[in-house]
Amino acid sequence: ITFSMYEEEDSRNKSKFYTYYDKSKPLIFQKKWKKAEKLLSKAVASFEPVNDAPKDKLLVLASRSAALYHLNRIEEALVDAE
Repeated sequence: ITFSMYEEEDSRNKSKFYTYYDKSKPLIFQKKWKKAEKLLSKAVASFEPVNDAPKDKLLVLASRSAALYHLNRIEEALVDAE
């Protein structure tokens, strides 16, 4: 998955938002939902509208919603899905 404002491979140029999301991706594929949810929550908390693309935040929220669903935290998953 490529982000709209994030094309650089140099990790020094990534915001915390993208760094946390990148770290969560392998955990999602490994179905390590609790660890993925924690990183995705950190990504959401570190989102900076000036530096990070709003549509990318939606992708992170959708991913966190899926993790919350798998953790049987349905109400929280629904909030993120909205």
